[in-house]
Parts: sequence; structure tokens; C-alpha cells
Amino acid sequence: MNYRKDIQGLRALSFILVFIFHLNSSWLPGGFIGVDLFFVISGFLMTTIITDQVDKKKFNFIDFFLNRFKRIVPAYYFLLLLTALVSAFIYAYLDLGNLIHTTLRALLFVSNTLFSSGNSYFGAQLNENPLLHTWSLAIEMQFYFILPILIYLFRKNILVVFIWLTLLITIYTTYQIYVLDHKSLMYFSLIARMPEFFIGGIFSLLFRNGLSLGQKSNNIIAVFSIVMIFSCCYLITETSPFPGILSLLPCISCAVLLTIRNNFISKFLSNKILVYIGELSYSLYLWHFPVMALIRYKNDEYALNIREIVIVILVTSILSWISYHFIENKFKKIETRLFFKILVPLFLLIAAFSISTKQIFIGKKIDKLYSERYFGRESHNRLNVQKFGAPNKNNKIILIGDSHAWSLKPFFDIIGKKNNFSFKTLTCDAFPAIEGIQKNDIPNDKMSYYNRSRTLVNATSKLINSSDIIILAIIGIERPRSEYRAIEKLCAQLKNNQKLILVNSFPTLINNPLKKNRGILKINDYVYEREDNKHTSNILKSMAAKYKNVYLYNLDEGQITQNSGYINDTVAYYDSRHINMFATKKLALEHEINFMKLYNEINKNK
Repeated sequence: MNYRKDIQGLRALSFILVFIFHLNSSWLPGGFIGVDLFFVISGFLMTTIITDQVDKKKFNFIDFFLNRFKRIVPAYYFLLLLTALVSAFIYAYLDLGNLIHTTLRALLFVSNTLFSSGNSYFGAQLNENPLLHTWSLAIEMQFYFILPILIYLFRKNILVVFIWLTLLITIYTTYQIYVLDHKSLMYFSLIARMPEFFIGGIFSLLFRNGLSLGQKSNNIIAVFSIVMIFSCCYLITETSPFPGILSLLPCISCAVLLTIRNNFISKFLSNKILVYIGELSYSLYLWHFPVMALIRYKNDEYALNIREIVIVILVTSILSWISYHFIENKFKKIETRLFFKILVPLFLLIAAFSISTKQIFIGKKIDKLYSERYFGRESHNRLNVQKFGAPNKNNKIILIGDSHAWSLKPFFDIIGKKNNFSFKTLTCDAFPAIEGIQKNDIPNDKMSYYNRSRTLVNATSKLINSSDIIILAIIGIERPRSEYRAIEKLCAQLKNNQKLILVNSFPTLINNPLKKNRGILKINDYVYEREDNKHTSNILKSMAAKYKNVYLYNLDEGQITQNSGYINDTVAYYDSRHINMFATKKLALEHEINFMKLYNEINKNK
């Protein structure tokens, strides 16, 4: 097809939307729809190219795939190699496993399947993953294997096939999001994104020569379409049930702009600056996110200051210019045999480096006493009750709760061994496995944790019913309302012989001292800000005051609060929200006498 400057301008617009969103999602809450616009443009162009070649009986599957490979893979693989190298130096040793796993998936263009099983696309931890954005390239490459087969097999009825597939898949995706709450799964799903490509294809087939209804009408339609796109950038947000039916609005608007001719929006999109950005848009998209993510990882902060934004723009521009001129353009024209002679060794180099990364950087490894939470792992997120404390005792004591309860297993194990009592434990991430926490009260990005916790409710209930002393520990930041109600219900339903200890847990921090400090010994005077736990603390206090058999034990005091993030100038946290084993042992020694006073008081009152 003929070269169209306005399509390059639309590509530029799509990148700019994504770029602003990635800089700071609050500036353009729905800027992520720029990726959807890319998919529409791709579907439009590929459908046009393939149908033209099929109609002229010039289409060849091998040639098509080779052209796509030469266009996409070289710059992409150089990105993976450089990102893996730089990230390996910046990343903490404990995080290298995630980097390796992501790189290997991205190498095979299947990284979307990895992210679909994790937290939301908008989670803070994912914003530090330099290869998060490869999910969209994975989906695009996967779709390129489907599109030519569909067109080749159903050429005479391909428009009807595209329309039906768009309708059926949109209904399916919308059901998955609205009814089954599978938003994250759908966001990274190939099948959920296929309608966006098909919309581009449908408009390509319907308006092969474009659509012109007269200058005035063309301008009105084009303005309405661009206004709709920008409106979606503000009305569709991270919490919206997206993609599904909601994705049709920006996608159809984009497809209209691709087909409507002779209007001043197209003329604006055809200006030299936007056209040049559009030509570089693939390289710009490749390089912008790793630069942002690695700065965020190094700082352990999402927000970028003015200086860092300037660095992002400059580094992204330089790398993209190099990538476009010396990799993209060169490899598009390269002879096929030479292409594979370069590409195959590059593939093997990336794979070999990724697999060997942990061994190469073994010197960065930090003792798990400071960097991991390993004690009691077998009874966390699994239907497997463990016993700790005095091995020869069988006290009817249990420890339940979320990840903070897991962090406190060695705390109670040390005190139990020294004071001759044992306890059983079963814990899970994010939410305690107790009855009454409502699904509609849970944010979408926490839904996977909630669902996992529900699988442990019955086992936890059996432990509660068979225990005399129940220790419940939860993270101190504000919880869903139904979780507070569920805890209070537990307080109210205690048997006469049962006692409940609510742990006002150790403080959580805004930043991760282990990462920000770049080691276990304090090297600067950076003050780690605490997350607000007053709301949860006050609720737990009120429950302890209200119910006869309920007690409060306070861990939010002493060494752990005196020098935020450290104990005696040694890092006390392995991430921002959980203390490490070193700190847990220190707390056990510090709190042993006070906890045993409470423990003995409880036993006297039986």
C-alpha cells in the first residue's frame, strides 16, 4: 500500500499517549489506550497488505513472516540483550530470578502469559520491571501467525468472519471481566486483544480506498473521533473494566481516523515532527519503558522528578535514534541467510546470559537472613499446617493471618522454644483466611490473593475451632472494611475457653531499605517514611477493649521504630513491608518478657 504520513502521525500520537501514561499515570489516566491504537493500526495495515497480495495471488506465508521478523525481531533482541545486561548490574540479587524469567519469556514472545498470572499491569512492582511493555509485542507477534491464515482460508468471507469474531470475542472478554473478575488475565490475553486488530481489518476491508463525505463532514467526523480518543484517555482509567466492550470506543475512533480522508486532523497528523516520531515509534516504544523502570527500581520510587524525566527523554531519544537507523533500517534490507546468521547467535547469547546471570553475579548475593523470608514457607499459601516452638509440646495455640503472620513465625518459634510452648500455623498473602471477607470489597489487583486465601478458609476454621489461643497478625495499612468486620465477628464468636491475641504489627515503610541502601549496613542518613497504620491500630485496640477474651499485643514499638528501616545500623527489612529474619530474631529477644507476661495472664484467666 501507499505510504501515508497521517498513519505515521497516528502512530506518534499513540506512542505519546503511552509515554505520558508511563511517566506518571495520574497525568493521563487512560494513556495506556495508545497500545490499543497501535493494535488497530497494525490490523488495518496488515489486512490491507495481505488481502492485496492474496487477491493478486502473490501472497507467500514465508515471505510474510520473514518481513515481520526482519521488522520486529532485531531491534527487539538488541533491547533484550542490553536491558538484561544493565538490569543485572542494577537489580538486587534476590530479584534476578524475576529478571531471568521475564527475559526468557520475552525472548520467545510469550511474556504476556507471564504477566497475566501476576498482579495488575498497574502495580508498583511491575512498573519496575524493564520488560513489562514486551507483553504488547508478544501479542502482536502471536497475532501475525493467525491473521494471514484467516485471510488465506476465508478470503471471500473474511469481512463477515472478522465481524463475527469481534462480536463473539468481545462478549466473551466482557463476561470474563465483569462476571468472573479476570481483568488482569484479559488485559494481557491475545484473544481479548484480537478484536482490536480485527476492527482495523474491518475498516480496511470496508473502505479500501478510504471514505470521503465532503470536506465539512470529513472534518466533523475526524474531530469527533480524535475527541473520543482523548476523552477515553481520561474517562477510562486503571480501575476500568478494560479491555472488553470498553475498548471498542477508542479502537473504532482510531479506525475511523485511518479511513476518513481530506480533513484537517489528518493534515495535522501529517506534519513533519509527528511523522518523524511515528517513524521512530517502534524504537521509541521499545526503549522508553526500560529507562523509566530501571530508574524507578534504583530509586525504589514510582514518581520521577524533573531531572529524571529529562534523562528519560534524552536517553530514550538517543537509543531510539540508534536503534532505528542502525538496526531497524539495516535489518529490513538484509539478505535472509545473513539475517539468521546474526539473529540465531544473538538469540543464544541472550538465553545463555539470562540462564547464567545468577552465577555471574553471585558476588551480589546477600545472606538470606537479611534478604529473604524463608522460615515457615511450607505453611504459607498452602494447605499444609506446620508446628513450631517447643517440639515436645502440643499446645492448642495457632498463628494465622496474612504475610505479616508469616514474618512472625520465627518470632513466636524462638519465644516458644525458650518458654516451652508450641503453636500451629497456616497463613496466606494479603488477606487472613477467615470467613466474612467480601469479594466485592477487594481491589482488582488483589483479587488473585483473595481467591487464594479463600482456599484456606476451611482449614483455618478447623484450626480456630480446635484451639484455645488464637494469634492473628495482619499488615497495619488500611484493610478492606469487610476484613475488619470479619475479624470482629471472630472476636464475637469466641468460645468461653478461647482467647484471641490481635497483633498490632511492625511498621511498614514507603521504600525498601535493602534496595535503596544497596546492602545490609547503613551507608547514609536517608529517613524511611512509614506507611500510615493508625486506622488499623485503632480498630484492633477497640476490639481488644470491647471483647472480654480478646487481647492486643503491640509490636509497633522498641528497636523496630527507633531507627526506621534499621536495627543497630543493620537493615531490618527485606522489602518495604516485611522485616527480615535478622530483625525478627532481634524482636523476639526484645519482646520475650512482655509477650510471656501476656501469655501467662491469658493462661491464668482460662
